[in-house]
Amino acid sequence: SSSSSSSPSSSSSSLMVVVFSLFILISIVASTILGSLTRIRVREWKNEFTLYGNATRSLPNNAKLHFNYGNELAKKGRYKDALSELEKARSIRPAHYLYNLGIMY
Repeated sequence: SSSSSSSPSSSSSSLMVVVFSLFILISIVASTILGSLTRIRVREWKNEFTLYGNATRSLPNNAKLHFNYGNELAKKGRYKDALSELEKARSIRPAHYLYNLGIMY
């Protein structure tokens, strides 16, 4: 009687090739996705103005980010927008940011 089944080492070898191929495929896909996300994030970190502006949209309850963004707006002469951001910082942490808001007035 002849056996038509493959040897255990042949099955094991085929399984290793499939696992390795899947690993390579997943690595390529992950690298592509992470590379794209990195390119997007680098644009957000172009300078402090863009960094704080994007961060305040992502973390709207972070007083320090609103404060820093307000300072960046003031540096650009956008005082009305700066005051708005400093007011947001003050509303989140009143005692901490009240002094800085007073300086803007």
